Amino acid sequence: MLSTIEAGRPLDRRGALRFSLGAITSALGATTLARAERAARAARAVRIALVGPHDAQLADALAFGVDEAARSAQPFGVTVALERVADPGAVHASRGDGVALVLFGGAVASDCRAVAQRARALGALYVDAWCGADAWGQAGAACAPTLVHLAPSDAMRVDALGAGASEVLDAHRWVVTTDGDDDATMVLAVRGARALGAAGASVVGMVGQPYRDAGAHAVGGGDVGHDAVLRVGPMIDARRADDADGPRVLRALGWHASLEPFGGAQLGKRFRAATHRDLDERAWAAWAGVKMVVEAVLRAAPGEPLARRLARADFIFDAHKGVPLFVRDDRQVVQPLYLVRGDDVVATVPRGTGADARARLAALGREPHPCGARA
Repeated sequence: MLSTIEAGRPLDRRGALRFSLGAITSALGATTLARAERAARAARAVRIALVGPHDAQLADALAFGVDEAARSAQPFGVTVALERVADPGAVHASRGDGVALVLFGGAVASDCRAVAQRARALGALYVDAWCGADAWGQAGAACAPTLVHLAPSDAMRVDALGAGASEVLDAHRWVVTTDGDDDATMVLAVRGARALGAAGASVVGMVGQPYRDAGAHAVGGGDVGHDAVLRVGPMIDARRADDADGPRVLRALGWHASLEPFGGAQLGKRFRAATHRDLDERAWAAWAGVKMVVEAVLRAAPGEPLARRLARADFIFDAHKGVPLFVRDDRQVVQPLYLVRGDDVVATVPRGTGADARARLAALGREPHPCGARA
């Protein structure tokens, strides 16, 4: 049987098959092209807006992060730009498709909430790099889908100190003190006591007032013979009972300038060269926040909101901490913390980078009733 094509030339079955395969291939090519066109409509630019009064250290840290991210994204055709805006209300939505708007800003709780509220109104993302989820007070508010908390929460810091302070300070009998009697502070104090107990320490007393006011060895008017104190409140730290206030205090931080493993030394060197400052916790958070959102933009599917990509269980990113970081369902970036005494990093919590590292990271600072499902 013969078939004909448009030129009227005869075509046998083998030719017809070749013709059909060519048509299919052409259609597939058109589909691939269509996908490429849709991908081109994904975010091709990232606007990073630093909102609030001028803070030279924060501005320099964020500029450093944007500069590094821009160089990484340029080969993929994505631009990253930084703008500075004094007032949240002056931030405007991006015009046209393909531009992801990300807001940073706020060094105190009220400012962070104001910037986050503006981001939500614009359908943008707010990266909480410097306040922490506790600035929102109510758990549900801290879990808004347009929020990501990169700053460690108070619960994360308390858990880290509870897990590692006994060994670091060689202390086994503890008193937990608070700088306030509000419900949130008392809940953190109980959390700290439980974390110390889980690490094998004994909590011999709790004081609902600052340690200095309570007396060096008095709990309820009696000597309890403790050798260390965990303080919970605006300041969260631990110390031996025989240490005065000062450089021997143990703190849980998201970063420290002395860190060298996993590329930390190289990162710190680049930051010092660019800003003439050491890379501290807040500067690291600025750099890591920009890196996180730009990597999410590069991996996002066409039409996929940035916040949704960050929330995916398979989204991870590297920030020179030795383990992949990810966003938990309560919008908290899960990460190891460092126990720092004076100018020395003395421990990492949780320890290790093994197969169970993700589960141990996810448990750090985890609240009993995660708000992800309710946000």
